[in-house]
Amino acid sequence: MSHCLRQISTLSRTPLQRSYDTLALASLRECTGYTSGVLAVTLLSGYHYTPWGVIPKQAAFDVAEVDMILLEEMANENLLEPNPNPSIEVDSSSFFQFAVNAVTYGGTTYGSGTLQLIGNFRGSWTLPGYYSSAYVNTYYGASFMYEGVNSDPNYHEDVVNSIKQLSYRCMRSDGSNPCTNRYYRSKPEKMTEDVIRSKESHFLAYAEVIGEVLHRDPDVEVESIAPPPLGGSERYLQMYTDALVANRNTYQSKKEAIKRFMEFYTSDDFRHSYAFCGDMVGEGDTSCTRYVLPANTKFYQNSRVKENSLYQQLYGIMNDRGISAPNSELYDRREYLDTTLSTMLEYDKKDEL
Repeated sequence: MSHCLRQISTLSRTPLQRSYDTLALASLRECTGYTSGVLAVTLLSGYHYTPWGVIPKQAAFDVAEVDMILLEEMANENLLEPNPNPSIEVDSSSFFQFAVNAVTYGGTTYGSGTLQLIGNFRGSWTLPGYYSSAYVNTYYGASFMYEGVNSDPNYHEDVVNSIKQLSYRCMRSDGSNPCTNRYYRSKPEKMTEDVIRSKESHFLAYAEVIGEVLHRDPDVEVESIAPPPLGGSERYLQMYTDALVANRNTYQSKKEAIKRFMEFYTSDDFRHSYAFCGDMVGEGDTSCTRYVLPANTKFYQNSRVKENSLYQQLYGIMNDRGISAPNSELYDRREYLDTTLSTMLEYDKKDEL
């Protein structure tokens, strides 16, 4: 398994990050048991592509890992194969409910998670996502999510104020705010460095950042994890779900290859080995943890995961408070929300470094 992991992780930008580039199934034959044909697999991070980016509407991929924020757009383009691997039943008996909701659009399931004051408040999706989360927590109901996405922030200053109060905690003594002035947006590696340097800081980030920090400095103590108080409440945590999807234009000709890859990439062995850096330190080494968050709840019953206090905190938060980020409508609204919120929060007054 570690050999298979290494073949994937060699494409990563840093040792702990996932692969963001295209790879061929041919390089994974011994892992999947598939011996003929080449499968174009694209593994992505949600903030590394614009609407289609490296996934154009043409048949440029067979399988892709995509942030479900884009599900509506891809489904409406008739680009995705519904339920591409029937052997993986996506329901709440095996997966977090928020993840099931995230991969379902129009009653159809397309795919088979991740948490976002050192932190980044800038980026085309970031503020709209925070606003949606704050709106839900302000009005205490996940059912209000799409109402929030389509609302005008100018009429919901109480929602916006919770984002403002949280971002103010990042203010530095010289009056600058690296969370809002694009510093961490343009230099994400600096966020990790600042967390390590400032031993008593809070930081707002995806769970994988915990792994990055502890990998670079094992002496850093991460004591507790909690949802950010957006909307004045920690009742709900909006989760961003990446899922494997299949291109319906090539699905029939590569169905078996797609099925084999999905089973390999989502298998318990692969998920656990990847989570504990089997490609870097060996299967038995306990010195490295990536803190990736698989949606399959079975992952968290593994003995190593159960013995990891941070993983157990994350599991409790996702299980009790996790809700799916919008998988429709947010794409069309994101530019308006980002511009409006930036103005209301006065982020653009000292925008440049």
